[in-house]
Amino acid sequence: MLKLPEIPAAWARVLGLLVIVIGSYEIISGRNNLRPLIKGTIYMRLFFFTGITLLFVSGQMPKEILPLAIVDLIGAVWTMLSLKSETTTS
Repeated sequence: MLKLPEIPAAWARVLGLLVIVIGSYEIISGRNNLRPLIKGTIYMRLFFFTGITLLFVSGQMPKEILPLAIVDLIGAVWTMLSLKSETTTS
């Protein structure tokens, strides 16, 4: 789909497990309105975007990785705006 370089299957499974664990934190924090954790995800998503962009610019990753970074950047901005709108309406 993204035409990323192949990695060994075991590492792909490890990465998949990590994504599930981190995603679980996101779901739990959202369902329980854990604002400090939700705010923290904004910074981590911006860090991820910056890191992926730097890896691309330095030639360590192909351009096909950029959509992942862009989606996380959009998610960070969306979360930030949602938290701000909740603060102004309450």
